[in-house]
Amino acid sequence: MRVPSSVLCYFLPLLLACCAAKKSYVVYMGAHSHDPAQLSPLHFNRVTHSHHQFLQSFLESYDAAKESIFYSYTRHINGFAAILEEEVAVEIAKHPKVISVFENRERKLHTTRSWEFMGLEQNGEVTWNSIWKKARYGEGVIIGNLDTGVWPESESFNEKGFGPIPSKWRGICDHGSDPTFHCNSVLCLNGTLDPKKVKGKIVLCLRGSSSRAEKGEEALLAGAVGMVLANDKIDGNEILADPHLLPASHVNFTDGLAIFDYINSTKFPVAYITYPKTLLHTKPAPFMASFSSKGPNILVPEILKPDITAPGVSVIAAYTEAQGPTNEKFDKRRIPYNSLSGTSMSCPHISGIVGLLKTMYPSWSPAAIKSAIMTTATTLDNEAEPLLNAANRKATPFSYGAGHVDPNSAMDPGLVYDTTMDDYLNFLCALGYHETQLSMFTEGHHYKCATNFSILNLNYPSITVPEFPGSLTLTRTLKNVGAPATYIAQVQNPRGISVFVKPNILEFKEVGEEKSFEVTLKGRQGEARNNHFKFGKLIWSDGNHYVKSPIVVKSN
Repeated sequence: MRVPSSVLCYFLPLLLACCAAKKSYVVYMGAHSHDPAQLSPLHFNRVTHSHHQFLQSFLESYDAAKESIFYSYTRHINGFAAILEEEVAVEIAKHPKVISVFENRERKLHTTRSWEFMGLEQNGEVTWNSIWKKARYGEGVIIGNLDTGVWPESESFNEKGFGPIPSKWRGICDHGSDPTFHCNSVLCLNGTLDPKKVKGKIVLCLRGSSSRAEKGEEALLAGAVGMVLANDKIDGNEILADPHLLPASHVNFTDGLAIFDYINSTKFPVAYITYPKTLLHTKPAPFMASFSSKGPNILVPEILKPDITAPGVSVIAAYTEAQGPTNEKFDKRRIPYNSLSGTSMSCPHISGIVGLLKTMYPSWSPAAIKSAIMTTATTLDNEAEPLLNAANRKATPFSYGAGHVDPNSAMDPGLVYDTTMDDYLNFLCALGYHETQLSMFTEGHHYKCATNFSILNLNYPSITVPEFPGSLTLTRTLKNVGAPATYIAQVQNPRGISVFVKPNILEFKEVGEEKSFEVTLKGRQGEARNNHFKFGKLIWSDGNHYVKSPIVVKSN
């Protein structure tokens, strides 16, 4: 039967509409007013019902809302997760009861000698100037480190040798040739290795296109007795200790080139597997990992990110025994500890330092502690050279933020950039937060936003100007947390830009005293302006303390 073209035109929009793509979203509505420990399951059912009713107003029926929501947050946070069309999610975000709506995306989980590496001990002994000693090892401080990868049943988390839980704790304790070409066989991709050529041999695999563990599995399945994993040019000097399925050695890009040259120079290349040994005090170190998050900040470009860097590569840590150490389905091994890399390793280092500083200075605000860590960080490695990235090039603040953490210096910063609640509320106002969202931070009280607040003037320990008009003045305020002293400003100018500090001398007579100053940036005449970031530094020093802030400017 022939269908009239007018009928086809009528049905086509309906087909397109019904097939609109849907995604998983989280609708966040703030916190519940109830105490979940005091309520019955019936109450939680009522909360879920209220979520269905709320979503019903955006959909065609209650049943549609019930089908859409696949999880309700009924205990502590108020909200739900649902499968929605993008247009519906946008409308929900406009509702006054809604704090935020965001896409529910899957996130992949991105030391044995950290304490010595950071100067807390030497040759197994705590150093005389260690923050460990002066902060009493964080006695009485409670640290909350949120991480999806924590395995609380691990022996690492038993409380043997620790004192009683601090009385102020209100939570619940759980006791319990140039090889950069992409030939599949060189990359050791799935099914590319010939067992006749590989069996009983040590295989050289180039990094890239598949996970490091998968390359080892492919070599093992093909009959190899070992593997050398060589970095490509992008990964440069970054070496990771992985739990491979067969004996393996990971080499950097330069060494990989040498191995490829050797193999190509002879018909019968020879390799040996020897016992491993630990090498201490390698140089240069630290350097920035290729996988580490990089700036600029795409959400709030006026705030430099990252803020700080800390040890986070090949750190031995407690590990879940619910899956294998490589996280691959083929890995049936189970181990209580693993060598891990990523923010999940860096974060505990910083969290511990924050705890020690809070022990020493209970009255310090989070902003003051953050400032102390950032302004005392180092941008030099253990050869007194600028920090490098994995490609062996000079890194920038977009790689390391203020620098690599120096715990012992952080306990005596001299000055800090403190920030008040009003500063942060004005910051949120400048970002466009509406009254309902702001009430989450003011315990329901109305806050009147400042009309002339600029994010550039947030009292942050770094200075970032993402759109430089050629001349600009911003302000900062320093608080004295040390002995009386006079500080003089020193500036390392970003290329093509002159930075002036007024006043450039600050005299502090007592602890807690605050003084403000202006920073003026001016483009130099005749200097070519381009769409590139330039980097500099502001340092306040009394001859004993060096309060350092990175300067980042993009001249359009």
